[in-house]
Amino acid sequence: MHMTSSVSVARHRILSAIVDRHWLRAVLCSIVFWGAAGCRERTPDPAHPDPPSVRSVTRWTDKTELFIEHRTLVVGQQTSFAVHTTALTTFKAVTSGTLLLTLTCEGTEALSVRVLAPVSPGIFRPVLTPVQAGHCKLSATLESSEVRDRIDLGTCEVYSSVVAAAAATEEEAPLARVPFLKEQQWTTDFATHPAVSAPPPWRRSRL
Repeated sequence: MHMTSSVSVARHRILSAIVDRHWLRAVLCSIVFWGAAGCRERTPDPAHPDPPSVRSVTRWTDKTELFIEHRTLVVGQQTSFAVHTTALTTFKAVTSGTLLLTLTCEGTEALSVRVLAPVSPGIFRPVLTPVQAGHCKLSATLESSEVRDRIDLGTCEVYSSVVAAAAATEEEAPLARVPFLKEQQWTTDFATHPAVSAPPPWRRSRL
């Protein structure tokens, strides 16, 4: 009887120790989880907004496909542009030449910068610092032995401050996209053609 009681006491102590260890582990895991969640969930600070969003544009001419991406333009903020150039005769990256990027805003002289060579095949990286807020236009002039072209990149907006840029772009929901980088495309046999409206094949056969 005494031996049975000793065994029961020992078993109880062992079970209590196991329960205590599991409880302690659960508490520690909870602390780590909620601590990490607290780090991720940061309250936005209006005085120090996040950097402006990234803008991207793709344009085609008879000679060139040009894809450009850059941060939202802000007065006095140095902005780096990643300009991806493709010669449509080969659908390969433009590997030489110069690129002139021009920013034209209403009521001020055009701001231009020339890049003397791509930093890597197909990619030029001009840097501009806007000086005036408002509506503007972007264009690029490509001079290469592979292709010579001027590409209209459409309209854009220069904001007076990072706060104004963040406020203007915070409502823009990101689009769901499947990335296929130009660096990947250039190493693959591919071609692009404009989409056109046409009857389906089974209707065209009857016309």
